[in-house]
Amino acid sequence: MSHNEELFSEIERASQNTKHLQAFVDKYKKIVLLGAGSASAFCSIVAKDYAKTLGKTVYTFSDSAKVLAYMEDYGPANANEKFLKEHSDKDTLVILVSSSQNTESLYRAALHCGENFLPTVVLTGPEENNKLAGFDFPSRLFHLCVNSNRKSVVDCVHWMFLMSIVE
Repeated sequence: MSHNEELFSEIERASQNTKHLQAFVDKYKKIVLLGAGSASAFCSIVAKDYAKTLGKTVYTFSDSAKVLAYMEDYGPANANEKFLKEHSDKDTLVILVSSSQNTESLYRAALHCGENFLPTVVLTGPEENNKLAGFDFPSRLFHLCVNSNRKSVVDCVHWMFLMSIVE
């Protein structure tokens, strides 16, 4: 399958689940969006749109000075979990985005969500050898798995899926 065929196929599959994302986002006034690498960058943009157009209070861990400080103070593997502890409670929707699928810091954030019953939406790449996708917990509301080994396809589908509820 060509790159474009795979991309459009995965976008179509993800778009069939937009109603789930819309329902979860509608239910919560506060949202924490966490991603790693490129996902962190687009989570920052999504956060601004959710705040502006949906009227949500949204936190994302993308300020470079804050990320660096947390990584130095708590270690790279614990930075997202520490941020999550400071910005979430049982009335917060947590959205974890991982295109690389095995970011230790996001996995630890997922463990925190599971241990503290935080409602969570998880977006990942293919499930093969994927710690985050394979970790199921009672408060995980939804998991979107993009079945592509192309990082560009995974990132694009995650972006389109998150932005699909913004008008």
